[in-house]
Amino acid sequence: AALLADNQDLPARLGVEIRTARFLKSAETETRLREVLEQATKAGLTEIRLEAALALASAEAGRGQAAESRARLAATEEEARSRGYALGFLKAGR
Repeated sequence: AALLADNQDLPARLGVEIRTARFLKSAETETRLREVLEQATKAGLTEIRLEAALALASAEAGRGQAAESRARLAATEEEARSRGYALGFLKAGR
């Protein structure tokens, strides 16, 4: 993620953050993904926000937070469908 820290391309930087967080599998993972969610929301980057939400749901499930994970996943799937994203996009996040 440090490679793109000064990069002006916010979608690319946030995408790298999501992928990095998925591989970390640490307590820091959820914090980083929540930060990405916040930044993507502020910037109006819907696809990045949905991807971060899917990654966060996966991290929550991995840490035993099944109820939170299921709720986030259901909300993310509902929003993605309402915005016309393909089912493949949703499955890729799992």
